[in-house]
Amino acid sequence: MVTKKNTRSRIIIAVVIAAVMGFIGYFIYSSIQATSAAQAENLPIVYSLSAEDSALTPSIYRGALRVREVLRSKVRPPINVLAINDQYMLIEHKLKGEADGAFEDLVQLRSRDVHQTNAIVYSSIWERSFEFKYKSGPINRVGPIEMTYWGTSPETVFQNDSTISYYFRCENFSIRHSQEEAIDLYFYAFAAEFDGDNGIPLNISFLKRNNHLYLLLLAPNNRAEKMDKRMLNGIITDTIQHKVSH
Repeated sequence: MVTKKNTRSRIIIAVVIAAVMGFIGYFIYSSIQATSAAQAENLPIVYSLSAEDSALTPSIYRGALRVREVLRSKVRPPINVLAINDQYMLIEHKLKGEADGAFEDLVQLRSRDVHQTNAIVYSSIWERSFEFKYKSGPINRVGPIEMTYWGTSPETVFQNDSTISYYFRCENFSIRHSQEEAIDLYFYAFAAEFDGDNGIPLNISFLKRNNHLYLLLLAPNNRAEKMDKRMLNGIITDTIQHKVSH
């Protein structure tokens, strides 16, 4: 015989199950909508740099770098993916906003182990040694850029009024356009590809060009390669000292 208590329990269970299923359905629907919106932002990939972006790395003109792809979007500047043979990968991206002021006022470095922001759709660039992600949707630059890093402490290997370059071993790093904004760019090193701890060798440079701030990062793409800590700065200034086989 079914008691009132049993009936009430079954009703509660049914309501809970319906609520959970409704939440799952809404989550799946929202995820599909967000992914579709992110895909709609993409423009066709091209395989040559603009004149403005070519000027960031003068050595592109003498064949040291090869453009692998230029990822274009309706809501952010292009992301340039370049290769030095199959040894190193270079990523270039113009960040949102103006570059007016000293680097100390434009970029704040914080040591934090972070992950990409939840409930945000990211697109990925996959390489053998790392994954680089960039967020969908509009970008709001409302203050200094926050760069978090996890690994060894970044060493400043070069700085002048228009360029600052860092070297460190990186497990992950992120870029966001204020502490309140979602993470915009996220880099994650596949540390298992390399000997030792603290991630992979990484060069990061911020460049001020034509009142814009650019991010450049350089990483080796296989465990056998070593990287000179000033290699990226050499590429930027067209004075590569590290031997690269052609």
